[in-house]
Parts: sequence; structure tokens; C-alpha cells
Amino acid sequence: MIKDVVSFIISGKKFVADFQKTPIILSAEEFIDVKLSNNESIPRKFKFENVDVEILDISSQLGVKNVELTKLSKILVGEIDNKLFGVLVDSVIEIINLNDDLTHQVKENQSQELLKKEVFVEISGERLRFLDIYDCERKNVSNFKRNTNV
Repeated sequence: MIKDVVSFIISGKKFVADFQKTPIILSAEEFIDVKLSNNESIPRKFKFENVDVEILDISSQLGVKNVELTKLSKILVGEIDNKLFGVLVDSVIEIINLNDDLTHQVKENQSQELLKKEVFVEISGERLRFLDIYDCERKNVSNFKRNTNV
């Protein structure tokens, strides 16, 4: 059941994701040096409460530029298979409590747009890109294993 969503910006595009899948929102500057130049790579992991958190690179999956680190950058943290992961975003706009469950709308739009990368939902009259964080995590792990021959 999708009852709350977090809205955020990546490369100038507004997305929403199920807030229950990423219930922790961290300021990126507390864990990553936001003064990194564009030529320097963002670390793939950081420590949060003494636990390693892998930062997912979802920019390529979304077909957008990499996040540019600023003081507004956030890390959305979730857990899957007892492992923490983080999604780096340019900024978080708000957490929206929905009156209705969004699950049906997401599934209906996913089935209609299977060949497209983007699934749209309508919230308060605004058409927004819905991002399935768990799906991004699975694709990221799969791509990482393929690229490193693990």
C-alpha cells in the first residue's frame, strides 16, 4: 500500500517514491564531501550508524545527468534483503500524505507503459514520475555485478 510519497529532484526532473521504502532522509553533506569537483567520483559507500550504506547510481537508469552535490543534496536511505542502500538526489521537496492508496494507479500505469522507463502518477492534479526504489536497487546490483564480473 502506497499511502505516503517523498517528492524529490534529480537533474531538474521531479520524482516521487514510496516513502515507506526510503524512510530515512539524510543531508548528503554530513556523509559526502559536497565540495567534490565534477571530475571526482562520489564514494559508493558511507557509514550510517556504524553500518555500510551503498549509494546507488540510478542516474543512468533514469536517463538523466548525475546528481551535482550541493548543500541541498539528500540521501534517501532504505533497506532491502537486510542491506541498507542510499539514493542520492539533488533535493527533497516534501513528504506527501495521500488520502488514497497509490498502488493501483502505479500498477495500472506500469502495465500500460512497460516499454518506457518512466511511470507517471497523478497527485493533487500534478503528473509526476514515480520511481520504484526497490527496482532501481535490484537493477543497480545487477549492473554492478555484471560490470565487475562478480
